[in-house]
Amino acid sequence: MNDVSDLKDKLLASARDDLLKLIAMAMNELTILGRSYYGDTDEKCSLRLVNEAIHRLSGHLRDMCDQDEPCTQSRVDGIYEQLSLLPEGRLKRLFGFTS
Repeated sequence: MNDVSDLKDKLLASARDDLLKLIAMAMNELTILGRSYYGDTDEKCSLRLVNEAIHRLSGHLRDMCDQDEPCTQSRVDGIYEQLSLLPEGRLKRLFGFTS
């Protein structure tokens, strides 16, 4: 994967529709990741992390649907923080869908 700053720059430069799509796809990927924890000895803790990430991303998705809401560096940092739970291969796949 690219350097973290490159990834954050790509998020910041993304067209709004691409960013919204990426957030929605990331939420879907997180649900799949969460399922992989079923039956693990640390299932509750892992699922709690995934659930929190989905909650935070859904808030960003809701807010960014408002065309007047700016995509700030702080927001990008928050989105990236949640995306960082995903394995590198899934992140690469997600970013292949954005321009």
